[in-house]
Amino acid sequence: MHLGDIGGRHVLDALRGATERIRPVWIRLGDKDSDRMGLMRYGNSVGVECLGLIGDFEYEGQRVIAVHGDDRKLIDDSSTSNNTTSSSAGTS
Repeated sequence: MHLGDIGGRHVLDALRGATERIRPVWIRLGDKDSDRMGLMRYGNSVGVECLGLIGDFEYEGQRVIAVHGDDRKLIDDSSTSNNTTSSSAGTS
């Protein structure tokens, strides 16, 4: 899982190699990702699932919230239900 500030297709290309060894591979867009739609489309084309701006998904029976940065309100609002695991990455 890559939690934001993808930076470009070169990062998605590197993650594409991981999809052969690790399934699934997720990305979450960050505040510095300007071509969000392009990155989402390209990621999907190379087998990397894009979670958008707030990643909310289930993995092995657990709800996971993947956010970028340290927005405590966003994290708290997203994790109000039971069985939630939060992952976040600090901004640069």
